[in-house]
Amino acid sequence: MNLKKVTLALSTLCAAAGASATNYPFVMPLAPAAPFFLTVTVAGPSFSDTFSFTAPVGSADVSGSAISVDITPSYNIDSIQIWLFNSSNALIASGTSGAGTQLQNIPVMAGSNYYFTVQGVVPAPFMAGFYTFTAVAAPIPEPETYALMLGGLGLIGFMAARRRRQD
Repeated sequence: MNLKKVTLALSTLCAAAGASATNYPFVMPLAPAAPFFLTVTVAGPSFSDTFSFTAPVGSADVSGSAISVDITPSYNIDSIQIWLFNSSNALIASGTSGAGTQLQNIPVMAGSNYYFTVQGVVPAPFMAGFYTFTAVAAPIPEPETYALMLGGLGLIGFMAARRRRQD
């Protein structure tokens, strides 16, 4: 009976010692700039990484993804998942769990702080895994942009109608 308790305690200790957590602060790029891209190496049996950023100036939607780089049997990640939180630790959005996970076009407030959390499980406790994290922000057009576009389309329509009448 004592051997079972010692074995259970040792396995719990090894599992807790193997868990990793790292914070990666970065500057959120605004499209059309190249997205932020990072390949991360993690150790088993589980990990939880944080990618913190400040939302770009102006209205924007952010997108983030984490994709496992599977090199079985030595390097592998199961059940990778991504979440987006604000600075008050309130959940904004979550991706589905799997070999890859993503969040697309989530509106954020300019100048506010946010963070992505990526979590996963390495199947073999003493093995490792790789994943790539990618994030980018896309600007949201202002109402003036739409008004200018509609005005331009109206002008093109007027010119086409005028030419049709002349012919």
